[in-house]
Amino acid sequence: EVEINALTHCLIIELANNSTSSGAINVYFDDVRIHPFNSAMKTMVYHPENLRLMAELDNQNYATFFEYDEEGTLVRIKKETEKGIVTIKETRSSIAKNQ
Repeated sequence: EVEINALTHCLIIELANNSTSSGAINVYFDDVRIHPFNSAMKTMVYHPENLRLMAELDNQNYATFFEYDEEGTLVRIKKETEKGIVTIKETRSSIAKNQ
């Protein structure tokens, strides 16, 4: 929680690896979200190449994952919960072959 007074015009946030252990340790920061206290926030994650929606993070930072088949059709939706990831919707379709 960060308190900011009315006169603040700039905020600098720094994420640093201050490890004192020997040897190089890589640190990666992910899903850093800053928003007003008691507010709702939704974040979307898109595939970098085909721009399909891959995940949506709710205001509790739990993800809903979207999976697609080779044609780009949505086939599965999974939800992250406190107990793990569960499938909430799955669709299967097929096209009849001509003989």
